[in-house]
Amino acid sequence: GDATASHYAKSLEIIADDTNCDGFLVILTPQAMTAPSECAEALKKYKSIPDKPVLASWMGGPDVAEGARVLRECGIPCYSYPDMACRTFNYMHEYKANLQSNYERINLQVNMGELSTGRAEVAAMIARIRGSGRSLLTEAESKQLLRAYGIPV
Repeated sequence: GDATASHYAKSLEIIADDTNCDGFLVILTPQAMTAPSECAEALKKYKSIPDKPVLASWMGGPDVAEGARVLRECGIPCYSYPDMACRTFNYMHEYKANLQSNYERINLQVNMGELSTGRAEVAAMIARIRGSGRSLLTEAESKQLLRAYGIPV
């Protein structure tokens, strides 16, 4: 209950370099000695810790409203309750995982000699299909085409 603005700032300064921390949730509950606005002002310089989001939960409604406003204006998301901030961390994690999955690469081992053989096979298959008057491949033909170019099916 006796944490000052400098205590809040020093805490973030110390843990900002900790490799075991992926982000920070700063929680303030107003006590008699707490100055919510001063604490918020002291945290402004930590809004951009590289690769580590800083979220805040300033609990106390009207008593902390000015401090919450200071945080939001400087770009630190501020929530009324910690569970809302935790949910945001979870959404951020899921979003990052989704982005990373979009960029996964499949390592295909391609033998150029087989591709040459595959091209001839595909050319013959397409000529046969066109000759029959069709413009669409069946599922089996599509898979055969992919396999001919070394694409796993």
